[in-house]
Amino acid sequence: AAAKGADRIKVAPMFGRSDSAWSEVRSFYAHWEHFVSGKSFAFGDRWKLSDAPNREVRRMMERENKKERARLRKEFNAQVQELVSFVKKRDERVKARKLEEAQRREREARELEERIASQAAAREASRQKRFADDADDELRA
Repeated sequence: AAAKGADRIKVAPMFGRSDSAWSEVRSFYAHWEHFVSGKSFAFGDRWKLSDAPNREVRRMMERENKKERARLRKEFNAQVQELVSFVKKRDERVKARKLEEAQRREREARELEERIASQAAAREASRQKRFADDADDELRA
């Protein structure tokens, strides 16, 4: 009998090496940052359902067990996310990528400013030329 949700289990990408391509690093962190456990967490059940004296009590036991499983799953997933965050914060490949991105953004901002300044200078030169041409036309008339 296959475990519930076994058909949706994905193979986790490898952590990679210090010289791994950014696509590998990104896929590793994307997988683990969105990780959700497929475990049942049945080990956390507080009640043994076969001990219930009647259906009403058994359903109450099931609800409490379900709540406890959800709490344990949430706690486990939070621990995984904390671990991923801890590792990512210290990963030199991520630090290098962030630095590259910051430098690229600065360079693009500088280039945009230069382009805007050159366009403004061209408009001003054009305006000056039109003004000079208009002045020449007035003198000739």
